[in-house]
Amino acid sequence: MQKIIVLLIAMFFVGTSYGAPAGQPTMAVLPFQLSQFIDTTNIGEMAITRTLAEREFSNQLIQFLAKSRKFNMLTRTQIDKVINENRLTES
Repeated sequence: MQKIIVLLIAMFFVGTSYGAPAGQPTMAVLPFQLSQFIDTTNIGEMAITRTLAEREFSNQLIQFLAKSRKFNMLTRTQIDKVINENRLTES
């Protein structure tokens, strides 16, 4: 729980340092992880792997939030930077 709070605070500072317009919240979508028990699901004749489902769900959510223009979206590069900085502080 403490790691999540530190990550959210760090994302706030990264978002404000990238010149986000005032009054518009900054949002980051972290990668989703489905249960390890889910491997492959068939929808019709298409096989959907767990990795594909995780990636597509994340991408669709990012696109929806970006199109709404209600949030400043952090890029994956910015998110990775925050996660790496968080790992450094933990060690």
